Amino acid sequence: ANDQDIVMKGIWAPETSIQPLYTNYRLFIKPDSLTPSVEFSQFCSDQFAQATSEVDLIQDHWNHLMATFDGKFLRLYLNGSEQAVWESTLFDTVAPCQVDEPAYPLLIGGLTHNDVAWGHGFYGKLDEVNLYSQALSDAEVNAIYRYQSGWVQQRQHNNIVVDNDT
Repeated sequence: ANDQDIVMKGIWAPETSIQPLYTNYRLFIKPDSLTPSVEFSQFCSDQFAQATSEVDLIQDHWNHLMATFDGKFLRLYLNGSEQAVWESTLFDTVAPCQVDEPAYPLLIGGLTHNDVAWGHGFYGKLDEVNLYSQALSDAEVNAIYRYQSGWVQQRQHNNIVVDNDT
């Protein structure tokens, strides 16, 4: 099984579907699990940061997943709470380079090539995908989660028995 990409900025190597060739950032779910993870790298180096949640997504429920990177800390949030943080010291030693490669596509929900799935598609529904130009604070992430969670309907199921008199 492969990762399920939710959002990715980068390209996949044509000869393999296991590892991206170049990744700027990627939010994904680990294979055969409900464990979210995020990674960030610079195109001019092979160094990257990765943060993996200690808490799984809630299966068959609406989940709010968000990641931020401010150049030093890569953070992963699930349902408004920080679940993983990775302090990056690797980028301190790398010469400045272009952080975002405009020629590489932004992929939402996975990757297809010539209409054939490469096995990294997201199995589920995505809603309200947002990209911000700066890293949000913990308070901003939590406020967005609280606001958007208000949109989710709480569905109740009631069994109704209809008596058929003939």
